[in-house]
Amino acid sequence: MSAWIHALARRIVQSWPWNRGRWRIISLLSKVVLGSDESVAPIGKIAFPFQSYQWNFYFGLFEVETKQLLNTLLRTGDVFVDIGANVGYFSAVAADAVGPSGRVISSEPEPVHFARLERLANLNADYSIICHRQALSDCDGTAQFYVCEHPGWHSLMKDFPNAPIAQTIDVVTTTLDQMLNDYSLMCESSVRVVKIDVEGAELLVLSGASQTLTMRCVDFYLVEISPTLGLEPLKRFFDEPGYMPFEWDAVRGKWIRARCLQSEERIENILWARPGSHPALIE
Repeated sequence: MSAWIHALARRIVQSWPWNRGRWRIISLLSKVVLGSDESVAPIGKIAFPFQSYQWNFYFGLFEVETKQLLNTLLRTGDVFVDIGANVGYFSAVAADAVGPSGRVISSEPEPVHFARLERLANLNADYSIICHRQALSDCDGTAQFYVCEHPGWHSLMKDFPNAPIAQTIDVVTTTLDQMLNDYSLMCESSVRVVKIDVEGAELLVLSGASQTLTMRCVDFYLVEISPTLGLEPLKRFFDEPGYMPFEWDAVRGKWIRARCLQSEERIENILWARPGSHPALIE
């Protein structure tokens, strides 16, 4: 399908001025541009293999503030690490931002999602999108991984988020410390952004990142906080190296210093910034 058709469909949805009728327009256009099988369409300069149900990715409606943040923080030639990459939507956003001279290192243990992540890498051979079929945790080895009926809730944690478990599989585990060592990135500010989206296993990932945190190898960590976790359990990892937490303020449309509150009803992303690294969009 022509690039101008994709651009037109997205512009119609993104500029639609009324709530009424918007979902009908999305449904209609999704059938045209996504169809029933894989549809390859651009995310910036990156070719992305969209599935028919991924209209929120296609129209740019999924975690808009996260996409904008990555486009602000990432620069040409930067390194981005995507922990819990799923099918690679934010890996694609990051690859477009860092360009062919940058690197995107993505980990995803679930087999179906990993296959789509590899498909993304193969479609964009001029870009360095490196895929690992691993779960990041607190040690190297193997672990049980719980594949849920909901495609976004697969986890190392059996009771998160009380979703029906379709099957249990064994997966290879590694640590963030080991991953950065493998790529000779164990030095200050070697990685621009690490995104952690692991459905309740955030503390396991951070437990395996002690050297990375101490050496301040990463400028920014974007961590999805799971229900009932809140900020306090994370603070012990980020306080000593001096990282500062920020949260998205939807009313003000900007990232602000985060409040250390328990997040019992919603899942939100918290940005942890290395001292002196946060840009002007964050107050």
